[in-house]
Amino acid sequence: MTLQVKNISKRFSSFRPLYRQLLLPTGKAKDIKALDSVSFTIEPGQILGVAGANGAGKTTLLRIIADVLEKDSGSIFYLTGLCGGCENLSRRGIGYVSSDERSFFWRLSGRDNLLFFARLYGLTSKHGRARIEVLLKQFDFEKRADDLFKNYSAGMRKKVSIIRALMHQPSLLLLDEVTNSLDPESTAAVKKVIRQYVSAGQGRMAIWSTHRLEEMPEICDGFLIIDSGRIVSQGAIADFKSGFKGEKYFASCC
Repeated sequence: MTLQVKNISKRFSSFRPLYRQLLLPTGKAKDIKALDSVSFTIEPGQILGVAGANGAGKTTLLRIIADVLEKDSGSIFYLTGLCGGCENLSRRGIGYVSSDERSFFWRLSGRDNLLFFARLYGLTSKHGRARIEVLLKQFDFEKRADDLFKNYSAGMRKKVSIIRALMHQPSLLLLDEVTNSLDPESTAAVKKVIRQYVSAGQGRMAIWSTHRLEEMPEICDGFLIIDSGRIVSQGAIADFKSGFKGEKYFASCC
């Protein structure tokens, strides 16, 4: 199936401090346009790189696609390829790695956390355990899987987040700043696993969000650059390699 995102827009109302509400009780908060008519398509087997400075709208876009944030307008759906039909995007078909993950249970081990989420995804106990063991081995995490989650480093927590996103074998992976906190060896391993997973067939695809331009050619098939909620450039990764200059959109990254 093909993922099509069409004209997605999102506004947030800025917060008015209490003293301003008291001084100007009839005043209105200004709207912040986080996304403005964002559209793109991802074909099966592709990884789309989404880049932009901090605050450009990358996380908002992924949260909307993951169905954890409501959009103001636009549409998101799968094209089945069968007579132009389409299907709604289901949460069971999505694996989401947030840039700021807070949903794990810190007093449980990494393995117990994964088993809990496996059942939420509808995996049987036997299937869930088998799938988790495969992924723990892929990420070289077997020896630390039974440590308490609260004792993990930031990089180890990120690995558990990625394993959770993969264990129910989703059609769509949403990866938000997934290499943050990872050492170079772990970063290389994650890119290898994600590339193999998406390339394995079965209509899989991924969105790789980052503010690191150097990551784009290493794993992505296509790219789009977001600035202030709008797409300012997009195309095949070959176009990116051939001389795209996007530094001006990343001034606030470093």
